[in-house]
Amino acid sequence: MASPKIRFRLEPYRVDLFKPFRISRDVYDHKLGMRVFLEAGPHTGIGETQEHVFYGVRQAGLKQKLLDLKPLIESQDLVHPASMYAIMTDAIGDHPFVLAAVDMAYWDLYARVHHKPTRELLDLPRVPERKQYSTWTITIDTEDAMVGETKKHNYKVFKVKLGTENDMRIMELLLSETDADFYVDANCGWSLDKAIEFTRAFRGTRLRMIEQPLQTSRIRDMQSLKDQTDIPLIADESFIHLEDLEACQPGFDGVNIKLLKCGGLTPAIKIIRKAMEMEMDLMVGCMTESSIGISAAMQIVPWMKYADVDSFMFIRNDPATGCHVATDGEITLPGGNGNGYQYLLE
Repeated sequence: MASPKIRFRLEPYRVDLFKPFRISRDVYDHKLGMRVFLEAGPHTGIGETQEHVFYGVRQAGLKQKLLDLKPLIESQDLVHPASMYAIMTDAIGDHPFVLAAVDMAYWDLYARVHHKPTRELLDLPRVPERKQYSTWTITIDTEDAMVGETKKHNYKVFKVKLGTENDMRIMELLLSETDADFYVDANCGWSLDKAIEFTRAFRGTRLRMIEQPLQTSRIRDMQSLKDQTDIPLIADESFIHLEDLEACQPGFDGVNIKLLKCGGLTPAIKIIRKAMEMEMDLMVGCMTESSIGISAAMQIVPWMKYADVDSFMFIRNDPATGCHVATDGEITLPGGNGNGYQYLLE
């Protein structure tokens, strides 16, 4: 039986947040992006991508590159997503935010055609089932507002954005107000001296991990910091591609896989395999994806030590449902075939 031909459709979107999202280098209350729809017979796969100032990605550029891929994808039969990914990269090169949207939609479509959840088709080793928890992100705000987040949400783990003049006091206040664990994300906002001071001050507390404390260029400083602390250090901005794993290993204990940043599920599979071989910790993170993007990210949660998949809950106009995080942060993987969301706008 012949493989079905694919129809490619593209739509711009804007998601609005319930409140401004502030980190050490930026603040925003909405995101612009593009959604990709791949249709084959009665099945549709959807992916999404969005602009990102730090990586120099804008909506107009995303749209043009995605349109460049349209005739290529529509000329192909439905094949394995890894095969399609190779065809796309040969055509447009290294554009992870573009490739991620199509790859996300392609895996979704491929799994729906085969009547399977996407995660069952990923070429990854079996891992034991266990409870896994997402963080709730506390963004930079007034001290009262940041502490207030721990009272509003009964999460087992909070991820707190830092990179302010009052980081030590904020961390002390947060630890005093809840029995939850904490991950800290400085988004490149610290110096080496500040990072050493912070890790020494909170060693032995419920601070369980620090994400990207220093700027990406501070490779030797990260090695020095790692030598001086037993708090796990996770690379985010320092890690994009599979090839970055070896460069990150001396200064970090693990890496944060974000599908938009790395280029989608297909490269994420390779990253997971290689990181497991290198005995590095794995985290799945997010930018400002809706339930469409988070349902794709949740497909790799079983292989992660850390999970930050809360962005869909910050969005006022989420276009889909299907992502489930309990009031304590426990993740329920999406049900059904494909990535498991239910699209609401059609």
